[in-house]
Amino acid sequence: MSDSTPKRAAAFFDMDYTLVCANTAAMYVKYLYRHGLTSRMDVLRTVWWSLRFRLGVLDLRDVVAR
Repeated sequence: MSDSTPKRAAAFFDMDYTLVCANTAAMYVKYLYRHGLTSRMDVLRTVWWSLRFRLGVLDLRDVVAR
């Protein structure tokens, strides 16, 4: 691969713990926060959405609307 070839990256989130025995979204947000790539407010939003998902009260229409 030459230096001019763009590098590819991918991310996936295992929300139902079938691949990873951890909350991958939370792991990703922690990584971003530790490296100064996200704000405290973004961390709080992620916690809020993750909590709603875990409680089974997350409405897909609400998510799409935001």
